[in-house]
Amino acid sequence: LAFNDPALLKIADKAHLYAHQVGITGFPLKKSFFEQKDTERIKKEFGLPDEKPVVFMLMGAMGSQVIYNFVRELSQLNESFHLIICLGKNEGLRKKLAAIKPMPQVTTTIIGFTDRIADLMAVSDLCITKAGSVSVCEALYMHKPIVLDCTSKSLLWEDFNINFIKNHGFGRPVRKLSHLSSVVTDYLRHPKKIAETTHKITQFKKDIFSLKLRFIVEKMLTKIN
Repeated sequence: LAFNDPALLKIADKAHLYAHQVGITGFPLKKSFFEQKDTERIKKEFGLPDEKPVVFMLMGAMGSQVIYNFVRELSQLNESFHLIICLGKNEGLRKKLAAIKPMPQVTTTIIGFTDRIADLMAVSDLCITKAGSVSVCEALYMHKPIVLDCTSKSLLWEDFNINFIKNHGFGRPVRKLSHLSSVVTDYLRHPKKIAETTHKITQFKKDIFSLKLRFIVEKMLTKIN
């Protein structure tokens, strides 16, 4: 944003600052989200199929019932795909999910707490997640179309994320559990939609926080010296 940008001026005014004292940076993410990925190696490591589209589901600290409901819905789709379910620290849900009998063409991988989120997103074609800023930005920086779980009341900053994703055509919100199957099926049946959405996200300018912060610090030190 330029110093005379209306959005920047509005932010500065609310913070009682001058426009030149306010800047926009990228979202702070782990280094792994900016590294080149060997997707073939990652797929082999996690035992993921090459011939199927991969859907990655990351719901953070969500209640177990919501995760269970989503997996149950997706397991009954009449589409051939592989579903990666990231439980995080919610290991108590593993047995319950393993008991779900998916359609023959739907295969699954259940993963507990991991620091390999960037790798798993890299080998996925579609991400299903909550509207929290961290997971949304992780998917955006990995250039993945996003299906947002909006089945419960959202927080103020989640509303911003939902509208941002929807208005830019980076994905679709799901406000009712009954809508999940149709949204995911639409993507799986039309790979061109996934490709077009991926292209949109790739073309959207995304600053890298660490580089921007380093530039600001170096500029400050130069002025001091």
